[in-house]
Amino acid sequence: MKCGDVKVLKGPDYITIEKLEHLTPDQTSKCIDDMEQSASAQKVKRISLVHEGYISEKKVDLIQSRGYHFVRKRIGYELDFKRPLPFSLSDKVAVKKADEETIVGLLGRILNVSDAEREVLNIKSELGEEYEHSLYSIHAGGKGVGVVIPHIEPGTSDEGRLFYIGIDPEYQGKGYGREAHRYGIHLLKDVFGAVSYVGMTDESNHAMQAVFEKNHCRMRNPVYVFTKAFNGSY
Repeated sequence: MKCGDVKVLKGPDYITIEKLEHLTPDQTSKCIDDMEQSASAQKVKRISLVHEGYISEKKVDLIQSRGYHFVRKRIGYELDFKRPLPFSLSDKVAVKKADEETIVGLLGRILNVSDAEREVLNIKSELGEEYEHSLYSIHAGGKGVGVVIPHIEPGTSDEGRLFYIGIDPEYQGKGYGREAHRYGIHLLKDVFGAVSYVGMTDESNHAMQAVFEKNHCRMRNPVYVFTKAFNGSY
């Protein structure tokens, strides 16, 4: 591939190219050429381009001229694990290792059944055979109320991420999201061996931004996402 230092993530029917900020406009064009050839051969339905930090007007014009549409701005956060975690864990929630069936059931209440099944497919595609080690359920009052999916970011040895974190709408507004996020970070540090945590949320998701801030995560550069559909997809 001709994409240099970018990160390429492949899902069941999509390709995501991250760290596009490492490429010049000319390199970006060549990378898009390469990815689109791959998309055609693999019957990929969507390619997403992800650029962190300042993006020049020239690069935006180039990306949009290739048929990619700006879809959203995301806000990144990070937490370094060199020091002790700046919060304690509460007994308000409990985190348990879960199997795929349990995760699909909980996700079905947070999203819907079809989206839940697709989310698990995405997890399998991006994390590979080790995905089962990342499946955790959130419990409160003896009931399953949410999901957290900690993992080491593919292509790195120690960058912790949460592939997904969510609370059943019936139990939202009780502080469970903040506690689940803390447990996810704890798992990344003490179970997965991460040295840092990187998280991201949409600019419009003020509730999740509040969770990051309450859990002492530091804001990073904004992230811009562009998407193009392929092979008859919309």
